[in-house]
Amino acid sequence: MKTGIITTILILFCCLVYGQNIGDGKINWNEDRKLELSDFKIRTNSKSIEPVLSQFILQTNSISNFEFFKRNFNNKVENIFLGNASWIDTTKIQQLDRQLEFQQIQFDICEIQARKMRKGMLLNKKKLRSKGNFMSQMMNDLMTEFSERRLELIEQTKNWTDQNKIDEWKRKIRFELDELSEFNYLNDKKIKKTSG
Repeated sequence: MKTGIITTILILFCCLVYGQNIGDGKINWNEDRKLELSDFKIRTNSKSIEPVLSQFILQTNSISNFEFFKRNFNNKVENIFLGNASWIDTTKIQQLDRQLEFQQIQFDICEIQARKMRKGMLLNKKKLRSKGNFMSQMMNDLMTEFSERRLELIEQTKNWTDQNKIDEWKRKIRFELDELSEFNYLNDKKIKKTSG
């Protein structure tokens, strides 16, 4: 079962990360905006599928030659929830608020990965300008790490039922978001290369 979940997540990420136009239903991560039931656009009540599936992507925007002189690439990486590719089967979920919180925590973990990507881009500007596949490799590594962290979250919290582990994860995620706060998408201030 775990292998099937990981495989499904990785396949969907591979399909979605590479430039698909997502249109309606996309939500950019914002600390003040939490996921709601209405954000999950697919409706299902199938007995043969998981009751919840959330899709997140990191989307990179092109960088012009002029932008390499900037000291901040924060607006070049977006962390997006894909509502049109996500569902919650309310006929199978007993504690909807807890399940929405669980999905939000996963979105927050993806934001940590987005901030790591923004930081990596800033610290490796020269590699970004080269013709290699540095950015693709960095994205692949971060999304693999994201999938591994998602699975670890599910396992350690016993699918969001172990309150002590849930609280521990919330603290850990809050700490990481704060530690990488300079790399928030909304921050347009200069960042010193030695930061964070």
